[in-house]
Amino acid sequence: MEDNAGTTADVERSSPGVPIPVINKGDRFAEQKITVCYFDSRSPGKLFRAEVFPLEVQYLAISHVWGQAKWHDIAGIEFGKILVSESKARFITEGLSDIVGEEYFWMDVLCVDQRDKEARVAVTQYIPRIFRHAQRTVFVKDDAAIQSCCVQAMDFESTETMGELLTGHREECHPGQVLEEQMLTRLWILEETTLSNTIQFVNGRSPDQSITNRSSSTSAAAPETAIQLTSTRFALKLQELAKAWAGAYLPWQSTPKSAVAADSTAFIRGYFENATIRRSGVNVRPLHPFPETHTFYSHIFSTRRTSKPRDFILATMPQYSFYRVPGNAKRMSFAQLFKDCVYQLWKAGVPMQPIIPRQFGGVKITELPAPEYQFRCEDDDTPFPEGREETLLKFPLPEINAQDEELAPEPACLGDLVKLFCGPRILWEFYPSLDADDSDLEKYTAFAATEIIANPFSTILPAKTWIKVDYPENWRIISPFLDTRVSIAQTRKVDSVQMIKIKTQSELLELLREVTSMTRVVWSSSMLGELHEIVLSTDTPDEQLSAEIRMAVKSLHSWWISQHTSSEFAENGEPVPQTHVDLETSQERFDDIVRVAALITCGIGVNAFDWSKKILVPVMVSVAGKRMIALVPYSLSQSGGRYDYWLVGAVFPGERWTLVALDRMDQGVGTPCIFPWDVDLGGI
Repeated sequence: MEDNAGTTADVERSSPGVPIPVINKGDRFAEQKITVCYFDSRSPGKLFRAEVFPLEVQYLAISHVWGQAKWHDIAGIEFGKILVSESKARFITEGLSDIVGEEYFWMDVLCVDQRDKEARVAVTQYIPRIFRHAQRTVFVKDDAAIQSCCVQAMDFESTETMGELLTGHREECHPGQVLEEQMLTRLWILEETTLSNTIQFVNGRSPDQSITNRSSSTSAAAPETAIQLTSTRFALKLQELAKAWAGAYLPWQSTPKSAVAADSTAFIRGYFENATIRRSGVNVRPLHPFPETHTFYSHIFSTRRTSKPRDFILATMPQYSFYRVPGNAKRMSFAQLFKDCVYQLWKAGVPMQPIIPRQFGGVKITELPAPEYQFRCEDDDTPFPEGREETLLKFPLPEINAQDEELAPEPACLGDLVKLFCGPRILWEFYPSLDADDSDLEKYTAFAATEIIANPFSTILPAKTWIKVDYPENWRIISPFLDTRVSIAQTRKVDSVQMIKIKTQSELLELLREVTSMTRVVWSSSMLGELHEIVLSTDTPDEQLSAEIRMAVKSLHSWWISQHTSSEFAENGEPVPQTHVDLETSQERFDDIVRVAALITCGIGVNAFDWSKKILVPVMVSVAGKRMIALVPYSLSQSGGRYDYWLVGAVFPGERWTLVALDRMDQGVGTPCIFPWDVDLGGI
């Protein structure tokens, strides 16, 4: 994870020719000492520690998974017991010195006091920059089941066939041996890898250890990390990590496809051959100021996991320069960290709206959108913009209060977290234009009131109304000479919103066919990723899911596989789960399956099942001759027709809409609901 050292980034633009600076007031990494370790040939086997300025020395960074960690006394380490797994203790004792020689190196379990929980959280702010500035990252493979014969079976000129080749080879030469490469399934490793320009692959344990551990019991690994992979799934996850590493060195510029392809292939080959590889491009990858496609949103269907929900924030956001780890992060829940992260994004000027609304009721229409771009500065020395504090006082950002705590479901995998940041972008249009001066305002003629009555999301603001305006150098404040019109750019009234009442299996099957046909990307990705792992796994974190969720997922997955002839699996040699669950069960089971279908379609994730049962109910929305499943607060389902529903906010085709329920008693107040994000409404 990273804080940001001063970086030079391409400036994003809010409108043609108008640059927006980025606020970046981070700690200077050059002035921050870190603890490193080293071996000295004059004292064989003994490990030493030193405090250094990281930009003044050369050092290595060690990337590894913890596994089942316990306190160990390790020969040669005199500064106390170390919290590591059995295999990692053996690696430190028997293999580490041969890899690092006498160079400085940083390894979390050795360089951070694991007894100091505050220090363990605080260092997350610096981990990205530690890996970013390391001479190379040592990628400690957790599973040695890939052996020399497996390497010989590969064709590195055509990595797309890797899954098929590996499956065939292992069925023939290693029958019954599963893969448990946790470096491909754990969250922290993704960040450490993509931030590393040079990577050295090494084995963390011998083939004998790997096979013995698996043949005896999977309990040798911690329950939250023991994920078994088929050869095909192993290949897919390795390709996923390789592409993320290859395309991450300049994420906000167009990366040459040839460089990405070559680097991706080099990564895969390096993994198999235990080689050292170097990424194309700059020596030190600049930090991007905010989450963007290559380093964040491309992982929307990732099943990478971490042990604690709050680590989904702490393992992803510090790599962006806008983010600062809160001082009391150790005592904060995931919901608190998530809301704090959203607040930091808003304060830094990112127009991000969470998929889960800040509140499900009583929202003034004029408060629907998230704050727009305000400022961006490119280095640590840029002063806070003059007048900025006064502007924020006049137009404070939305409060983060205790009542909103339950409105952030805890993610179970990286994809769950990314989805929470994929809400709709709602924009207001202001008249006159944003670059109008006083003379333009004097000439401005307000729209007739009759044009506003039909659209409650367009209104006339009286004179002397303060308006916060998105503008590059500052938020402008307009006190109009004449009435000023403000409206949401895109709106569409919904034909109907109805509760879903499924009584028979045929009704359920018809609903599922209708829902899946409208959101093909979400359904195929979820079924082949998150749901597939839930169905196949018996000893993974998904055991924490309740029985009702697991049964609903298995039923839905079994139905989907039967409808899609397993072609997606067959092409890659993936075994089709042999799960046969009768859909014709109780009314409660029908309701569970519908809820899982709604969570998938609306892009929240199955792991939010229990959370959603407390506050949301699935409904069927009809608009423009199409029907889509959505999620609305329970309070609306009890309203007796008091609300009118509108779709608002999609500025361009393909962007996400918000479903808003307007109270007929007060149309200036609405309740945001959750609408599918990849349905095609024909650009309405």
